[in-house]
Amino acid sequence: MVGGEWQFISRITLSKPIVTTAARLRDTLIHEMCHAAVWLLDRKKDGHGSYWKAWTYKAREAFPELLPINTCHSYSRDWKFTWECISCGYTIGRMTKSFNTERFSCGRCHGRFELKENKNKTKREANGFARYVKENYASVKSDKRLQHKEVMKMLSQQYKDKKNDKNRSLKEPDDGIELISSGGDDYDNDA
Repeated sequence: MVGGEWQFISRITLSKPIVTTAARLRDTLIHEMCHAAVWLLDRKKDGHGSYWKAWTYKAREAFPELLPINTCHSYSRDWKFTWECISCGYTIGRMTKSFNTERFSCGRCHGRFELKENKNKTKREANGFARYVKENYASVKSDKRLQHKEVMKMLSQQYKDKKNDKNRSLKEPDDGIELISSGGDDYDNDA
């Protein structure tokens, strides 16, 4: 409460994987702004009910060139995780694996969901330390007496040292001569 009156606040959060074009941004913002209007102006929690629909009609009256404002988008997506209803086969996609199958059931038949393996999942390239480990693990592990924990500790130290050496080569030395490094490993300091 502020000054004896309730203060209503609304926040719109956008999903980067969904809002990939200007048109999607516009459509998503209009949809979400209708929710905000219901909360801030009508002071209702309405979901996609009659108050929300009234605001979508007002938006379309003001801007007839808008596409219909729907309750959910139909953008094609490569989801990281797909959940399928074991009763009717309806699927839903998620970017994270955290989906409470005990709490949520299928909206069509009230069946249970199970996680399906995604066949179209794209592999990410290793970067930074992960790439360094991939490239150097075998050479460090060539000493058969070393356990995995020790190998990883050595690789971690090597990677840290390599990064520090690279950072040092980019700094100006005390004698006022600026060293310029190409970022490669074979910088010759005696040249």
